[in-house]
Amino acid sequence: MMAEGDASVYNKFKDGLLNGTYALADDTLKVILVNSDYSFAADGTAGYANVDSFEITSTGYNAGGCTLAAGAVSQNDTDDTASFDGTDLTWASLGTDTISGAILYDDTVTATSDDVADPLLVYWEIATNANGGNYTLQWNNSGLVVVS
Repeated sequence: MMAEGDASVYNKFKDGLLNGTYALADDTLKVILVNSDYSFAADGTAGYANVDSFEITSTGYNAGGCTLAAGAVSQNDTDDTASFDGTDLTWASLGTDTISGAILYDDTVTATSDDVADPLLVYWEIATNANGGNYTLQWNNSGLVVVS
């Protein structure tokens, strides 16, 4: 299954990219699944501690989410873009739960300029709920984040 909804980037991530806060290919990045009580807001300062209460609690799910593996940054001169990508994520035998979104956060950054640890990077809307089987987030072929 794909993260089928829209992707939204947190403003602090945009700022941090331009200010060199993140080393996406080197940092430990994680993805959490959130329930329908979570509402995306692009502004403000938020880290994992501000959203952990919205994580799903199904069997087969560990608080703090899944670690994104094989993170890589690449440049595409043909399309004049740069992208960040990682491996698709699978939660094995994830219990039934209502999932409204996924959040990518940086587990390496201990504090940003405004003292936020584990800052939030990207939010994806998801319309497919867990049904007790394997639950996979398959990223777009262009990458998780594409800058054009």
